[in-house]
Amino acid sequence: MAFTTDRLRLRELRQSDKTQILALFNDYQVQESGGVDYTVPRGDQFFDRWSGWAKGCTLFSILETKDTDPSFIGFAALGMQYSRNRDAEFSIAIVRSEWSKGYGTEITKWMVDYAFKGLNMHRVSLNVSSINQKAIDLYQRS
Repeated sequence: MAFTTDRLRLRELRQSDKTQILALFNDYQVQESGGVDYTVPRGDQFFDRWSGWAKGCTLFSILETKDTDPSFIGFAALGMQYSRNRDAEFSIAIVRSEWSKGYGTEITKWMVDYAFKGLNMHRVSLNVSSINQKAIDLYQRS
């Protein structure tokens, strides 16, 4: 089963996503806009560690279009460090070719709504690079 928004399907992480995930993280502009780690090439070991992180999230979803032939868009996640605080951290990454098409707004609104209504969170936070003004504007609107 998968969750859906107007244009996206949110589904589980699969081993077959490895190539697309590594391509996403190996895009310099995607890495730079995330701004939470050094900008370096990523490989198999990174994917293995990252998959472990994804499995530990309260909600982790691969984002793909709802078309007959779905396209990989990226991922979104909600993670909780301490469940008693009901504080979720939101993470998102979208492939550069899909930027400025409204997918970020669509998934951010859905995830924040789900965090509060579906997971009964008290707070949703995130980290964003100060140079990523488009993302900052999106998060402030949402």
